Amino acid sequence: MLIAAASVQGSDLSEGQEAQTLLLEVYLEGTGMALVVGYLEPQTLSNLSFIEGSEYIYEEETGQLYAMTDSLGRDGVWADLSLEGTYSLCQVTFYMPDGEAVEVEASAGLDRYIYSAEEGCEVQVCGYSVRDPAVTIRPLPSGTEE
Repeated sequence: MLIAAASVQGSDLSEGQEAQTLLLEVYLEGTGMALVVGYLEPQTLSNLSFIEGSEYIYEEETGQLYAMTDSLGRDGVWADLSLEGTYSLCQVTFYMPDGEAVEVEASAGLDRYIYSAEEGCEVQVCGYSVRDPAVTIRPLPSGTEE
């Protein structure tokens, strides 16, 4: 069941800019750890600030990333993901534990969708021709609905 959707308009790519593609799935645990899997181009790996200090495997041949990190969350924030660069496609799906109600902030050019299910909450952000995308996910205070 889709419980919220929003869109923020972004700008098109400037002529001559090299755009990249990023597809990630982020499985958040209540402990602050996250499993991140997905596909990205080799030059995009350095744009992922959470990679530094994280355990990860990147397969250059397939462009697949597997990472375990505790760098996405902090007090009061489930996930804080900021990327540098320009992306022709940026799609990140966050899987939240225990059906937590969340508040999602997404930068210009990213559409956001929040789905609720018995086993948890899913937050998806997606954008085309976006520059420096960023997403922050916080739990909503008890009794608050988005």
